[in-house]
Amino acid sequence: MKDKFFKFFEIGKLDKGLFRIWILLTILFYIFFSIQLFTNSSGYAYQKRKSIDMSCAPSSLFKNLSYKGLAADTKIYVRDDRFLIVEILNDGLRVMDRKEFEFLGYTTKFLIFAPYGIFHNIDDCKKYINAPIKRFYSELALIIFLPFSVVFIWLFSKKIFLWIYKGFK
Repeated sequence: MKDKFFKFFEIGKLDKGLFRIWILLTILFYIFFSIQLFTNSSGYAYQKRKSIDMSCAPSSLFKNLSYKGLAADTKIYVRDDRFLIVEILNDGLRVMDRKEFEFLGYTTKFLIFAPYGIFHNIDDCKKYINAPIKRFYSELALIIFLPFSVVFIWLFSKKIFLWIYKGFK
């Protein structure tokens, strides 16, 4: 199988030497970008999100939940058909204040002036609280597969070039 692979891609001494260099550069790439991934904002948001047990809950579970409106004397009650970001505790649920989940980022899906994360539907709420996890895993997948794509691009571009040069023999 190895001989067929080497023969098909016409791997010679130059390619074997480049492959050894690629291995060293891949190790350095993984070290550098794994440090980058865990120290940048998406790594911080991922770690913080994983440390807090968050979920979405219907506002009907929290009776008389209100906040002050733009005018100082108005009190606005949260409707029963909305969804809130809550923290799951041992003894129940706690509605999270907006300052507690700022690390998740900004979205236009929740009500702007409310001190809580109030959403119109549960799907938007779940997408919002799981966004750091998705972002982190997509960056991790990119970091893992990028060095392998370099090898495949090299091998296939070399094969295509040789086919064109030799006339598809």
